[in-house]
Amino acid sequence: CERYWQPLIEFEYRTAINEYHALKFGVGYDLRGYDLRMEWNDDGIVVAVRCHGESSILISLLTRQHGRHLGLVRSGAKVGASGILQVGNLVRARWRARLTEHIGTFSCELIEAGSARYIGEARQLACLVAVCAVTETALPEREPYPRVFEGLTGLLAMVDADVGWGSAYVKWEVG
Repeated sequence: CERYWQPLIEFEYRTAINEYHALKFGVGYDLRGYDLRMEWNDDGIVVAVRCHGESSILISLLTRQHGRHLGLVRSGAKVGASGILQVGNLVRARWRARLTEHIGTFSCELIEAGSARYIGEARQLACLVAVCAVTETALPEREPYPRVFEGLTGLLAMVDADVGWGSAYVKWEVG
């Protein structure tokens, strides 16, 4: 019985959200192309990490479908989670928020540890940090850039293989 009602409840909920946004932004506001969900899953590259309080951290992820997204990770500064949330790591993230305008919370699982591979390699580590810093400062939040995400993953693969990544970095940064 619950399986029957769930799609109807979700449809009514999305309709209410669309009506709310139509009232907020005007009757003629086109909501197609905007992601109004308050929970999503996507793979992303950690581009920035900041402390927030005693045990939580704010991370910025570059995801394929949702762009650069900021979120809070509760208990992220603890020893077990701090290795997962390092700049350059590829993670599978779940973002949740009460409203779409809120900062939201992340829960992340490590897919690939990018930063740990370059501990002994100063140039590759500098490239990784520079790429993440440029991504954090240049891209607006919550705008999807799938080509930038693909270019960044390709560049990190070249840095990992240690083959011609210097010129690839310059081409990536120029566009």
